[in-house]
Amino acid sequence: METTNLNTPIVIFDGECNLCNGVVDKLTRTIPNERVNWVPFQSSIGQHLLRENGLSTTEMDSVILFEGDTFSKDSDAFFKLIAQVPQFKWTALACLSIPRGIRDGIYKVFARNRVAWFGKSQSCSLGW
Repeated sequence: METTNLNTPIVIFDGECNLCNGVVDKLTRTIPNERVNWVPFQSSIGQHLLRENGLSTTEMDSVILFEGDTFSKDSDAFFKLIAQVPQFKWTALACLSIPRGIRDGIYKVFARNRVAWFGKSQSCSLGW
C-alpha cells in the first residue's frame, strides 16, 4: 500500500479522468502539500479507504474528502477543497450555503459526463 499521512485530510479522485487530474494539478499548486493528501481512486490506499468506509471500489462518481473519521462527497467535498484556496475561499463558502440538492444536481451532471467531455488518461498526473 502507498503511504500517506492519515492525520491530514485525504482527497480521493479519479486518477484517469482528465478533468479530475487538471483540477487536482491546479489545487496542488495552490494548497500546501501538508494540508491535503491527494490519492487516486485507482491506488491501493484509495481502494482500501473506500472499502473500509463502505464506498464503491468499482465506480468513481464523486471526489471524496476524508477528514478524520468522517468523509464528504459530491459538492460538499468539492467546495470544502476549493475553500482551501485563499482567493476562492469566500466564494466556495457561499456556494456551500446553496441547498445541497441544487449543488449536488449540478455537480452530478459534471461527474456523469466528465470523461465524455474531457477524456480519459492512462495515468494519474501525480505519478501514482
